[in-house]
Amino acid sequence: AGFIGSALDRIPVRSPVIAVLQGGVAMGSLHLSDPAETLARLERARAIDPTPVTQRWLDVVETMAVARFHGSPNEALRALDRDTEFFRSMNVPILSRPTAMVIGIRASLYLWWGYFEEALEHWRGFDDYVAEQFGVGHSIGLSAWGRLACLAGLGRWNELERALGESESGPVPVSETGIWPLYIRPAAAALAASRGEGDTARTIANAALADTDGFSGQGWDLASSFSDLANVCTWADAAEAAADLGHRALVAAEGLRSPWLEARANAAVARSAGDPESADSALAAALHLSHGHALHEVWTHKDRRIAPPLLARAIERSLGPQGYAADVTATAGAEVFAQDVELTRDAPAEVRQELYEAGRVSSTVARADLEGLARVDEPAIAGSA
Repeated sequence: AGFIGSALDRIPVRSPVIAVLQGGVAMGSLHLSDPAETLARLERARAIDPTPVTQRWLDVVETMAVARFHGSPNEALRALDRDTEFFRSMNVPILSRPTAMVIGIRASLYLWWGYFEEALEHWRGFDDYVAEQFGVGHSIGLSAWGRLACLAGLGRWNELERALGESESGPVPVSETGIWPLYIRPAAAALAASRGEGDTARTIANAALADTDGFSGQGWDLASSFSDLANVCTWADAAEAAADLGHRALVAAEGLRSPWLEARANAAVARSAGDPESADSALAAALHLSHGHALHEVWTHKDRRIAPPLLARAIERSLGPQGYAADVTATAGAEVFAQDVELTRDAPAEVRQELYEAGRVSSTVARADLEGLARVDEPAIAGSA
């Protein structure tokens, strides 16, 4: 990235091609976890060519850069939706490849933040567009991984089993340009865990670690996949593997300085830690990161499956920013709130009062769960009701 960028800087010609290439180098800097170089390269590219198409392409790269490091999911996804529609509306053959890239980037970031239904829809749109422009089969690797991760996140186990069977093609070598096994294994491990096959889930996780031996590619892949695998191993009662993977996820995330990945990794550590003090420390860190950077999707979307016990623990022990765990519980959906009502059933009255107050102003909480809280012989809650 540095060599190509330096060469481009010495070219005196100002043209859209040079600007787009500078944007490509910026994306390379992003993948190498260098946000300062990414944004500096984008600024140089913007000055080369002011035309709307070039600027929109650079907008997409900047959205990726900001989102990966410290951006708000809602802002980034709205921007990507606008940019995708802009490129699709151009309908110019020469822009078909950039358009396909933008559609794929949008799908991958919806998946990144755990909007699994929307991501699955966008991956299908990506396949349709690529098939229309370039022929069937050109997007098989990228979109296949995306669909598997979405199906695992949604708990569509029968569909996931079929999709894994269709994508099975033997070992794929790990290299700097692709690590398909590490992408696919969390979905396969989740399928095993859903069936109560803890030994199989543990074996898959160990295979993922073997995939990373000598790996020198993107740290994003390691931090995100290790968090996924740690959570699956916790679900499968593979405590030792979960703790190891959670630690690996945290080390990788801290090296990237990404609040999103650090919050996810700390949540995984909190779920798998053997001693209460370490678990509380990691959980508080995850809550402070997600609150401070408006990354609520850690709990409401991406890691929603492990959220209820962690949020209940945070409410009971007053971990993280005041009231934040209860607020997130109330916005994570009726299922999460109902589980936390049950998990805090024996908690002190003030804990259940906090949960009640958060649920009372939420549009996603079932009335029956609020009434269940209010029926407990606790004057404060009964008075609020």
